[in-house]
Order: sequence, then structure tokens, then C-alpha cells
Amino acid sequence: MNITTAFVCFFSASENNTGAAKVSYNFFKQWKNNKKLFQFTSNKKIKKKKYLKNVYLRKENALYKILNLPNIIFHIYQYLKNKKKPILILEGASWIFFSFVIFFVLKFFIKNLKVIYHGHNIEYEVRKNSFLIKKLTFYFEKIIYNKVDIGTVVSKRDKNKISKIYKSKSYVFPNGYYLNDVKIKKINIPKKFILFNGSYGYWPNKIAINKILNIYHPIITKKYKDIHFIFTGNNFPKKFFKTKKTKFFQNLSDQKYKYVLKKSMLLFFPIPKSPGTKVKVIEGLCEGKTIVATKPCFLGIDVLKGDKSCKFTTDKEGLIKLRKAINNSKITNKNKFQYQKKYLLKYSINKLICCNEKVFN
Repeated sequence: MNITTAFVCFFSASENNTGAAKVSYNFFKQWKNNKKLFQFTSNKKIKKKKYLKNVYLRKENALYKILNLPNIIFHIYQYLKNKKKPILILEGASWIFFSFVIFFVLKFFIKNLKVIYHGHNIEYEVRKNSFLIKKLTFYFEKIIYNKVDIGTVVSKRDKNKISKIYKSKSYVFPNGYYLNDVKIKKINIPKKFILFNGSYGYWPNKIAINKILNIYHPIITKKYKDIHFIFTGNNFPKKFFKTKKTKFFQNLSDQKYKYVLKKSMLLFFPIPKSPGTKVKVIEGLCEGKTIVATKPCFLGIDVLKGDKSCKFTTDKEGLIKLRKAINNSKITNKNKFQYQKKYLLKYSINKLICCNEKVFN
């Protein structure tokens, strides 16, 4: 078909286990055509590979990313120019301004370029730190969804909202789970533990982690002497590593993370209202794990009838359901295996891409 595709991530997707990185890298790995991943990273230890172009940053923040936009644009242009069917896939897990700039520059120089904006959430809902940034995000996101060839969203809820606020069409492409044959690598972990996965740098995760350490951890570890908490992700403050009955793992490899996930008693996500579909929840469901989480964590996810994943609203309710899940963990985990296969069929990224191949190409 002579299709050549450039995937663009404004963060390190190839060596990261956070939700956005997994969604982006899993999509890239399952894409069948000629492809290359272009990514910003501050990690110079990442091995050089033919399918990977790293644009190194001194620090992974907005300023350094803006300064290095000409650099990454140049490399993408060199890769896609003179191709018969060039496709650009912009991963929408960073500030949409970066996608906005790259879209218009490359569209100007490569006339036959097809652009897909792979939305991870509604960006306008995420940017709450500044009134100006929120307004600019609204403006950029509106243009992107109205100008790109295909703009995707993760759920029907997001599709309806994009239609309402931007008067634009979008295509539902759910987050998926990658069924790989990577060999699991064992690491030293407690026998019984509750797992939370997520970057401390993302504000909903930051609130959730602080809640676990300040509210849930003292009560649970006092009542259940043999239970620990494990946090996987990145950007954890150094002071957290001194907390008793906890382990913090930064930037675990896929093989090691899979081991931790499989060995966990349950997954716990006291995350406040936040946009997007949580890949960490999909991942847990596909691994047959008990999940105790706030209602927003299940946004856009079709929980199967009879699946007793625990949803809660308040911290008091969360504590009650967490205790109940711990007490019934053996029974619950045994029963959840009957739902695991159904979730795998529904959320396999392999299947999702195959079903949407004609739309993307």
C-alpha cells in the first residue's frame, strides 16, 4: 500500500509505564505499515533503534519542548517527504499546542499528508492550572478537531462532547490492552500488596497518591499487618520512599511491571474527577484483577454485568469498599477470571486496530 507513518509523542513513550505512554506505544507497536516513532525524552540511556528517533531535552518541560519543536519537525519532514502515502499520527497526551504547530508546518510542506490526531482525553478539560492556558487550549483543540483528517476520542461520551463544544466530528477509538509475549521479570516485592500505577506529575494521580498515603495507608496497614502498598510510575518525591510498608518503583520495564501487576491483590485508584478513559483500569480488567476505584475511573469503560468491580464516591465509602475487597480478595479474584477473557476480546489493541484499519489508512 506504500504507506509510511510517523508517530509523534511529546514525551518518552518507549521507556515508560504510565497510561499515556502505554496507549501510545501499544498503538505504535501494533501498526502494520512502515513506521517510525519520534519522541521527546531526557533519557539518554534509551537504546538507538531503527524505528525510533529520540529528540533529547535537557529537561522534560513545556519550555524545552517548545524550543525543540523545529528539531523534531525537521526529522519528521525528512522521514515523510516524497512518500506516496505519508501519514502523521499525533499523540494527544501532551499540551495540544505542540500538535497544533507540527500539524500546520508539516501540512504546509507535505501537501499529500494525512493527519490523525489520536486523542487521549478532551485536552480542554485537563488544563486547569491557568485561565490563559485553558483558553488557548480550547482554541487549539477546536482547530485541530476541525482541520485534521481524523480526530479520535476514547469514548462515546467524549465524542458527544467534542461535537457539542467544537461542532466537530470525531471517531471513537477506545484505549486498548496489548497482549504481548514478553517474558516476565521477577523483582523483590511483598507477598500481599495493593497496587497503584500512575505518574505523580499528572495532577489527578498526585491527588490520589497523596490521599492513599495520608488517609488509606495508615488505616489499612494498621488493620492488616501483612499488607503493603506499591506505587509504580515516575516523578515520585524522594520523601515518599521513607514511608513504611510501601514500595515506589520508577519507570519499571514492561516485563517487571507485568510481574508486579500479576502478583497484586487488587488495584486501588481513589482518583478525583478527571477526563479520559483510564488504561490502568482496562489493564486490570484484562488481567482479571479486582479494582476498587472512584466512579470517574470507569468513565467510557463498559463494565460487564455481574463484574463486581467496586466503585465509590467518598473517601469513607472508599475505605469500606477497600476493606471489603481485601477480605474477599481470594473469592473475588477467582470469580473475575470468568470475565477476563471477555474483557480481552473487547479491549485487545490488536483487535481494535484491525477493526479500524480501513478508517486509518
